[in-house]
Amino acid sequence: FAMSNFRASYYQKIGFERAQSYEQLLEDDLLDVERLARIVLQHGLGQAQDRVTIWKYLFSITPASHEAKQFVAEQQKEHFGDLTRAHRLLHLDQYEEGKRPAFVDLCLDLHILSEYNPSARRGLQSERDTLGVIAATLVLEFQEENADTYFLVSNFLQYLDDNCEPALAVQKTFALLKQEDNKLWSHLRTLGLTTHCPALARWVKTCFAEILNGTVLMKIWDHVVAGSPVFVCFVCLAVLITLKNDLLRAYEASSVNAVLQAPPNMMVEKRASKVLALAFTVWREHKSPHRLQ
Repeated sequence: FAMSNFRASYYQKIGFERAQSYEQLLEDDLLDVERLARIVLQHGLGQAQDRVTIWKYLFSITPASHEAKQFVAEQQKEHFGDLTRAHRLLHLDQYEEGKRPAFVDLCLDLHILSEYNPSARRGLQSERDTLGVIAATLVLEFQEENADTYFLVSNFLQYLDDNCEPALAVQKTFALLKQEDNKLWSHLRTLGLTTHCPALARWVKTCFAEILNGTVLMKIWDHVVAGSPVFVCFVCLAVLITLKNDLLRAYEASSVNAVLQAPPNMMVEKRASKVLALAFTVWREHKSPHRLQ
């Protein structure tokens, strides 16, 4: 017992969480959210059905205090009800015609309306199609059209907007590629793609929702939500290296972009899993800061 406590203390001191079940943490009266995030970063989620619960803690939708959980949940349901009633008033003509919006559209409308800055709101509206790809993926994953799903969608979209700036992520990706695969980097540099690559920017904007298998995609998003937005750069890197042969055979920028816009077989779980494994390997080797900088 004493040796077990010593190991636990030692691992915690060096910033490494043993692969223990996070279910133990969830039983605490006051949840250690930072520790929960470390466990998710290092070991992922044990079960996909835990995702809603874990994400709600990581986004502070659910409070760390067990005593406050029920009260906050009731307040959030009431708040969501107020938002949906306001939405109905703003779009009364649609509702009266029986054109009730799809839940994804409702989430997007409410997310955009929650932005108080008019300029920022216009920016979100202009990116609606991109945001919709992410929102639709989450609604499909969570399978519930309720307050929890709305707050998770809105928080995730806001988190990506705050922490995953596409231009910075693309720049970081090519810096990593130069270190990891100079031949491929040189080829893309010759074609002018290391300074301007719209396809990679799109990967970051949609957080890979358009190109990767859904099961693997959610594992990537778990990692990002747990506090490592820089991980998107390592996923970009892993996809590029996986596509190396296809990219080296393309001698024009347009041909490379065609490959990057629709990467072959990335929706196949086996290949996408290899991408994820490579991303994790390089991420651990680099020991990068979790934030994009």
